[in-house]
Amino acid sequence: MRKRSVVTPLIVLAGIAILLPVLTVGPGWTLAAYAAIAAVVALLRYPILAVHGFLVATGIGLIPHLVGFDSGLFAWISTALLVIGTIGAVTRRKFWNSRGAVALLVASGIFIMIGALVGATTVSPEVAAQGVRLWINPILAVLIAMTCANGRSGMRLMKTATIIVVVSTVAAAVELAVGMDRILLLTPLEYGEQVRSTGGVFRAPGLFQRHYEFGAFAGVLGALAVLWRPVGERTRGDRAWRALAIAVSVVALVLSWYRGGFVIFLVAVALAILLERDARLIGRKILAVIAVCALFVYLVGVGFTSSESLVERTYVWSRLIQEYPVEFFGYGFGFAGAASQSRFAEVSIFTDNYFLNMLLQVGPVLAVAFFAVLFVVAARMTRRSRTVPALRVGSVIFALLASFVVVEFWEYSAATALMLAVVAAAAAAQPREEPARKAAGRDARSSRSFT
Repeated sequence: MRKRSVVTPLIVLAGIAILLPVLTVGPGWTLAAYAAIAAVVALLRYPILAVHGFLVATGIGLIPHLVGFDSGLFAWISTALLVIGTIGAVTRRKFWNSRGAVALLVASGIFIMIGALVGATTVSPEVAAQGVRLWINPILAVLIAMTCANGRSGMRLMKTATIIVVVSTVAAAVELAVGMDRILLLTPLEYGEQVRSTGGVFRAPGLFQRHYEFGAFAGVLGALAVLWRPVGERTRGDRAWRALAIAVSVVALVLSWYRGGFVIFLVAVALAILLERDARLIGRKILAVIAVCALFVYLVGVGFTSSESLVERTYVWSRLIQEYPVEFFGYGFGFAGAASQSRFAEVSIFTDNYFLNMLLQVGPVLAVAFFAVLFVVAARMTRRSRTVPALRVGSVIFALLASFVVVEFWEYSAATALMLAVVAAAAAAQPREEPARKAAGRDARSSRSFT
């Protein structure tokens, strides 16, 4: 079945490839088209590569600005990788045998249809499409991971993410050494966009497009590494990768100076301590508590936990609620959040609260349904983690929900895609949980067959 699923697209792509020398102008475009076809074929055959490609593309988002490439187009190309990978995943029998994957696909389609149709009446088509793109990126990564992941896929994704953070951490250290003023003088980067500072502190973006994308990605990687209990950590090398991921994530968080990333990481560490029930590891738990307390004291000491920003957010939330009454289906995708910051938007609505963001975009019913699904998935995986340690990574979704209070974390697509893809890969590698009543009935039937 899997081999048949890629035969038709391969034939079509081969036909296009034959026509390319005639249809294209210049050898450069011809080579680019051939490379694009090869990438499409690879993604259809190995859809999980789309998630790796999306993470890498987002992790080098600053480079298009430096070379003069349209960053908006580059973002759509990265989303196209996930779309192609999802097509490859959907053509597999395993996808249609997974009720969860099919239900997620159908529910996402309903969300997009309602959000896009309503958005078309309140914002421009370009902004509505951008809103859809920001919401669907992590969903596509989950669909691919649910269908194509195996026991080692989660660890491979974390290795890719670790390499991305290591490279960006080195770049961030160079940026800090060069200084913000010289960067603005020597490069086409703009202050307030790619280059930012707060209280005189330069927030280094690394190779990510912005510092908060860097910090969010590092926070998620560190959280996953802290919570990770493998199907895959079988070798000394895997344990070394995990230690490297934790260490470089902490350094990246300090360099990027992003509060949302710290929230994800600290909540994950707290969850890891609470979930650990092995009495032999009491020493590690004590060290973890000391480390968390020391980090928190450091953040307080440098003014990182100042309440001024939170007070400002509260004023913004109350103003938005008064200015935009709650609509049953909201105001559509693109009405609030990062999409409303695009050059096509007429009104910019930045909420710094993803609960409010979704309430404005899709209305109370769909917003509650969306957050309820995330909560239920996190709760079920946390419960099962008592017997299946690999599912402890599901607890990081609780950290994600906590971050929604102060930031629109879902729209940091690479960070959220990494988180949910690793969680989905860990779940997909486990045997399906069988209801106790069904198992008891089967055992009773089995016992009667021997009497």
